[in-house]
Amino acid sequence: MRAFAQLHAHAEGMTEVFEHAQRRAVEQGEPVLASYSIRIAPLDLLALFGSVDQPGAECLFWRAPEDDKSLFGWGVAAELSSAGPQRFASVDAQWRHWLQSAVIHGPLAPSVCGGFRFDHQVKASPAWQGFGDASLWLMTLLLVRDGADCWLVCQQRVAPSDAARCCCEHVLNEWNTLMDRYVSGAPSTAARQHTRDQSLPRACWESKVAHVQIALGARSPSLAVASTMHQFSVASLLALTQNGGGAEGLLLAAVAQKRLLLSSGFAEGNSGAGILDSNMQALQTPEGVLLSGSKKPCCLGQSMDLLTASYTRQTAEGEELMVALIPANAPGITRSPFWQNSALAAAESIEVRLNEVFVPERMLFSAGYKHLLGDVQTVGFIWFELLICASYVQVRIALKDVPDDYKALLSPGMSAFVEVATQQHGSHTL
Repeated sequence: MRAFAQLHAHAEGMTEVFEHAQRRAVEQGEPVLASYSIRIAPLDLLALFGSVDQPGAECLFWRAPEDDKSLFGWGVAAELSSAGPQRFASVDAQWRHWLQSAVIHGPLAPSVCGGFRFDHQVKASPAWQGFGDASLWLMTLLLVRDGADCWLVCQQRVAPSDAARCCCEHVLNEWNTLMDRYVSGAPSTAARQHTRDQSLPRACWESKVAHVQIALGARSPSLAVASTMHQFSVASLLALTQNGGGAEGLLLAAVAQKRLLLSSGFAEGNSGAGILDSNMQALQTPEGVLLSGSKKPCCLGQSMDLLTASYTRQTAEGEELMVALIPANAPGITRSPFWQNSALAAAESIEVRLNEVFVPERMLFSAGYKHLLGDVQTVGFIWFELLICASYVQVRIALKDVPDDYKALLSPGMSAFVEVATQQHGSHTL
C-alpha cells in the first residue's frame, strides 16, 4: 500500500525532528512535544477503527458526517489530566505549556483528543468510572480525513534521556502494526459492496424489528414497553447525529459500548395538549439551562443511565424543540411512584421530577421547529408508533384467552381494551 510505505520514506526527517526535540528537552530539563505530519493516500478510517477496536486497544474514532470529516487515533503517547472545578483551566494551561516548546513539522499542528466529566461533584455511574474528570490523549498516530484528503500526524513527548532514533522506530513499529491489522481486517471494497447489496430493504428490517417486539409483548409486556422507550430514544439520538457536530455520535457510541439505558422524558399524552408539548421549563444560563418539571409516567425511571428530555425554546423563527441528555444521577432529579398497574410493574413507569437540573450547552440538541415536521421528529414518531403498537397488539393477543375471573382483576381501562381488541380482531394472530 502507498500509505504503508509513505511514512517509512520520512524516517530520516522524522528522526531529525525528534533529535531537535531531544536537545530542547535537555536544555529545559523536561519532555518536549514533537509532531511530524505528512499527507498520505486516503484510508477508510472507520474500517481502520473496526479492524483494531478490541478490549485494551488504545484507539479512538470520531466523524462529522455532514462535513465528510473523520479522525482516528492509535496509541497513547502522553496524557493531559486534571480533576475538580478547575479541570478545564488546568488542562488548557498544561496544553499551552506543551505547545510553547513544541517542535512541529508538516502541514498539521499537533492535537489531543478526549473529554471532560459533566459534573465533578456527582459520582460517576459505573459505565463512566474509568474516565477521569478531564482526560486528553496525545495519540502516537493521528489520522485526519477531510473528504478525499488524508493526513497522518506522528506525535511523541521526547524526554531528555530519549534516543531520537528509538522514538522514530517506535512510531514506525506502531504504524506497521496498524497497517498490518488494516490490511488483514478491513473488508475490501467488493466485500463492502456485497454487504450493501445483500442488506435488507428498509421495510423488511422494520418488519423484523416489529416482529421481535411482538414476541416480547407476548412474553413480557413490561419488557416490551420499557424497551420501546429505550429504542425510541436511541433512534431519536441517532437522527440527531445526522445534523450535529459530533458529540451526539460519541454519546451514541457510548450507549452501545457501555450498554447504557435511556429513558424518555418527552411529551405526555394529555387531552387537549399538543403531541410535542413538554412539561419541562428551561431557565437559560451562560453555560446551559436549568430544567424543571416532571415526566409521568417515565419508563425505566429507576434503571436509566441517561434521561432524554425535551423542552421548548423561543426563537425569532418560532418555537424550537430542544432535546437535553441528562445523567440519571444529576443533582435535582427525584423519583416517586406513579403507575400502580401490576401488568406493567417491571417497566418502572414512575414519576421523574426535575428541580433546576443543570444541563451544559454541549448536552443540548435541536430537534427542529415545532411547526415544521423535521427528520428528528419524524424518526421519533415512526419508531415509537411502530414499537409500541407491536408491543400492545401482542399483549392483547396474549390476554384474549385470559379467564374471565382474572380479567376482573384488571383495571377498567385495560379490561375494556382487551374486550374491544378481541371483538375487532377475533382469534387472528400476526
